[in-house]
Amino acid sequence: QHMPLGILQDSEFDAQTEIFNVEKGDKVYLYSDGVVEAETPDKEIFGSDRLKALLNTQGDDRFERVLSELKAFTGASNQNDDITLVEITCCDIPAAEHEEDNSGDEDFVLPWQLSVSLSVREMREQDPVAELSGMLGSLPVLARHKGVLHVLLSEMYSNALDHSILGLDSLSKEDYEKFSDYYKEREAQLHKLKDASIVFDLSFFPDPSEPRLEIRIQDSGKGYKGHISSDTDDKLHGRGLQIINNFCDKVSFSDNGTTLEAQYRL
Repeated sequence: QHMPLGILQDSEFDAQTEIFNVEKGDKVYLYSDGVVEAETPDKEIFGSDRLKALLNTQGDDRFERVLSELKAFTGASNQNDDITLVEITCCDIPAAEHEEDNSGDEDFVLPWQLSVSLSVREMREQDPVAELSGMLGSLPVLARHKGVLHVLLSEMYSNALDHSILGLDSLSKEDYEKFSDYYKEREAQLHKLKDASIVFDLSFFPDPSEPRLEIRIQDSGKGYKGHISSDTDDKLHGRGLQIINNFCDKVSFSDNGTTLEAQYRL
């Protein structure tokens, strides 16, 4: 019904949604266009009609049936796009347990500081941003900001690791075809990395008139000073700093680009 995200300009995009009521046991299917555009060696495409016919059949094995038909249809031919299929089975939503309303407690929280140091091992083997944003999101005063904070931490971390430490060039993400090469190079450089560090310093200020979280990330790399702008454009690179700048009141580089600071108002 709608064009894929990222294809249309903002003025052309139709954000209308439809709401469907589901029952326990109903199934929802998500699929990439690589499913309906899958080809035989003779370039015949699988097509949406064939997919819908399979999904409209009876039985609980629709998912396996689609995969089996796809495999038989395409044979040994290489495909030009990813093939992704997801099946979601609807279930009952358990009654929500009563939770004490502690929203008023946000007016009485103390100021605090948190410092997290990452070595090469954590950079390779863990997802520090997910852990850190999870910790912050567990605090009542930050719970409703968890999603935004995860985005901010992700972009600041990527800026430090990818550009300052690994020395990757964001221009290599200028078009979609180069995205895969960029992340392959990222993995290769990270695997070869011997010694490096990234330090997150977070400070919370519960000022009643202007509560804020200040985020500072410092790395041991060569430094990187990207162009901080709130302008939107069609470039695929440089969006990280643009996102940070759009969410935060203040954003600045220092220490030859090895330190990035951002102030987020709650």
